[in-house]
Amino acid sequence: MISNKQIDFLAYNQTTHPLHFNFIQQLLVNTTRLLKTNTTAYKLDYFEKMLNYLRSIGLYILSNNLHIKLRSPALTELTEANYSERVSSSLSNFLVHFGIIRFDQSEPIVNTNYAFLLEKGRIDNLIKNRGNLIDKSLTGKEKRAIKDFRFVYDLVQKYNNPSHEFQYIPKSKGRIWETLIKERKLDYEIRLSETLYNLINLEIPQKIISPFDEDYYTESGRNAFKNFTQFRFLDYIKQITANKEKINAFDLGCGYGNYVEVLYKNLPDAFITGIEKNAKVFSSTQQKFQEAKNVKIINDDFFDYDFKKKYDIILMNYVLFYFNFSEKQKIIEKAQSMLSEGGSIVLCQYFPGIEVLKKDIAKMQNDDSFAKRIEMYYSDKILYANTLWNDAVDTFSEAVKWNEFKTIVSGADLYIANITNADPFYYSLFVELKKNGH
Repeated sequence: MISNKQIDFLAYNQTTHPLHFNFIQQLLVNTTRLLKTNTTAYKLDYFEKMLNYLRSIGLYILSNNLHIKLRSPALTELTEANYSERVSSSLSNFLVHFGIIRFDQSEPIVNTNYAFLLEKGRIDNLIKNRGNLIDKSLTGKEKRAIKDFRFVYDLVQKYNNPSHEFQYIPKSKGRIWETLIKERKLDYEIRLSETLYNLINLEIPQKIISPFDEDYYTESGRNAFKNFTQFRFLDYIKQITANKEKINAFDLGCGYGNYVEVLYKNLPDAFITGIEKNAKVFSSTQQKFQEAKNVKIINDDFFDYDFKKKYDIILMNYVLFYFNFSEKQKIIEKAQSMLSEGGSIVLCQYFPGIEVLKKDIAKMQNDDSFAKRIEMYYSDKILYANTLWNDAVDTFSEAVKWNEFKTIVSGADLYIANITNADPFYYSLFVELKKNGH
């Protein structure tokens, strides 16, 4: 982990320039995808196709929202902005980083490589399988985007229905992809693709009505935790509690108790309290820890509950996007008031537009290999689509943006003590907040 003595976290702001591979990186990716010698190569191929899948979705969204005035991300300040302004800003970021538009000062200009798909509902027909790709007016990039969209969507259908017959994946290739699905090698990636597909329903200023219930998101979080985050979390929490004997820990929005369980199994002297508003999830988690004398699970609203204790560790894992800017301020302020002397708020969260900061953290952690930079490239790109989803769907209130987050932290008399990656791809970060003066 990297401390604020090593990096001035507040000096980093959200960037607005799209990411690109250099020549050597692109050559390596293309060669690896062509040879497909192992699972890693297939995953790399999936991520490359997923970018085109998301690019196609972006084109579809743009075609349905041409009435919206897109604003240059470099000129947009949000904080208390209304929904339409906020989601338009996230859409602009998404479209810029996927090379669909660029801004000339404040005016959006469509990339000519994708302009034909935006005419006369062509993208609508092709995404919904009502057209083919033989039209000579289509550019090579447009054909590739639609082909890859159909490829990924085929895999999503197969993931949800094993009897599904591939429509756009040849049998010779389909067997290998089917095996990867059966072996659960693409669980998180395909579930994320399934989620983000629903961005096609975005019609600003209306919020998307989520086709998933709360359990779906909780399960996705549990899936990500199991595959990526749990190992990093244990190392991280041991570092920040190294000099403390008995820990009083609190988990805000504890879900199914993933983080609670890690604390319970690895910090035997800790007393852990979790609060979960969803009654169904609470019931499952309470039952899970019913024999644990040092674990207490509460079914209540964090804002309403009267906490009598002070806590050494307060966890907030993927909860802030359920609240608007002023609510985020209140949550952080209340959590700050619950801290014991020298206590810490620990967040697991993703932020778009901080590629430079993540790159610098990786360098300082000696984790800046050539392969790592490629992994981070894909995760950073996909993050712009996920951020748009957090702003656009009714399940969430609004995405968590780095510049806003810094404002909230400073306003609560806190500072960022340290940061490290929460997964191998630097998609999410662990962030420790402490009271000023501690």
